[in-house]
Amino acid sequence: MSAAPEAVLIGYFPKRRTPRPDWLDAPGVHTVCSVAECIAPGPDGWLQARRHNEWGYYRDPATAWSVVPDGERANFDLRAYELVPVRYVEGAPVPFAVGADGVRALDGTFRALGYDVVSRGESDFFECSPLSCNAWATDVGANRHCLVDDLDAALRLASIAEASRCEPGDYHVMRVWSRSPDGGRAADGPEPGGEDASGAAR
Repeated sequence: MSAAPEAVLIGYFPKRRTPRPDWLDAPGVHTVCSVAECIAPGPDGWLQARRHNEWGYYRDPATAWSVVPDGERANFDLRAYELVPVRYVEGAPVPFAVGADGVRALDGTFRALGYDVVSRGESDFFECSPLSCNAWATDVGANRHCLVDDLDAALRLASIAEASRCEPGDYHVMRVWSRSPDGGRAADGPEPGGEDASGAAR
């Protein structure tokens, strides 16, 4: 069991459903559900709408969906992100306080997809996910969502990514949750036997 502090829900964000690109040589990956927008983008113009919180996400699902045009919603799933309050600096874990006031709690329609490792350095928001952006899924492996199933493995990967300077900045670990536009299970679905937001195994 990991000794990492409990992850904190920092917001919701709509992500376009993105199949694995041909150049990513990881046959076990079906869809890219990374935190980064490099491959799996959010909707056009979300930043200009200025409805996001300090993390670049939204405090509730309705606000998150409000930046997606009605005619495009079928192409998106709603993600929810929990941030582990430890960042990796020079290969070492550094605890920090995570503030995310007013974020609505997850409900049972969300399903856990796994953990992502993501950099944050040059901008106000999270930047690159090595598993997808740098194709690390080819060598280190990933689940069908291009994420890591195990928290301890994700923490180790964050340390390695930061120490190797995969991309500039500190490295963080996020737990990724998802649901579809109609409030049901996301079309790209979680791993069999995964967990819903109530904590129940399926």
